[in-house]
Amino acid sequence: MKVLALIGSPRKKGNTDLLVEQILEGSRAKGHTTEKLYLYDYTISLCVDCRNCKKGDYVCCINDEMQQIYPQIEGADLIIFWYTSILVWSHREDEVAS
Repeated sequence: MKVLALIGSPRKKGNTDLLVEQILEGSRAKGHTTEKLYLYDYTISLCVDCRNCKKGDYVCCINDEMQQIYPQIEGADLIIFWYTSILVWSHREDEVAS
């Protein structure tokens, strides 16, 4: 099983990162492969609600760095979304909601 962690915290090695790492260590101990991505390392644009993702090949019309993350999401068996606060969540939710 592949476990993907998407971290919305801007602080690497902070409390959120340490907590997620504990989850991933437990997953690795069970024989699962893991990957951790920090969303603040990517430039992700807001969804413009064009609905292109609902048609045909389900491709987003926005050519941003989210395009690099989609293959990891599609290849993961389990996805952990971890955000630190409501303010960060509301901003990042708008960015990845498409």
